[in-house]
Amino acid sequence: MKNKKRLQADIILIVSLLLISAIALTVILVTRKSGKYAVVTVNGQEVGKYSLSRDGEYTVGDGSNVIAIENGRVFMKYACCPDKTCQKRGKIYRSGESITCLPNRVNVQIIGNTSDGVELVS
Repeated sequence: MKNKKRLQADIILIVSLLLISAIALTVILVTRKSGKYAVVTVNGQEVGKYSLSRDGEYTVGDGSNVIAIENGRVFMKYACCPDKTCQKRGKIYRSGESITCLPNRVNVQIIGNTSDGVELVS
């Protein structure tokens, strides 16, 4: 009898935790705002900062990667790496999202506004 009550209590606890986690994730995803800029780094050094409001294609580094901005979203259009994981990442536009090409050491991160060199990610 005690084992049955304990099992029921465990199930209620697990379902409650899953429900709370789902609600928290939904709130985070819904309230996250669109970013303003795509910051591109190669080997940890910033090589470009592009407004998401201006469409264009940009060659990164020695031409090993090409990023594109279309309709306020950025994506990796070309990468010479063998697995193409960065291209498969798709389009990003929310503050805090990023695309990373590990073989070429390229990172693209979406940020909100910047002020005095301080990043304000919403």
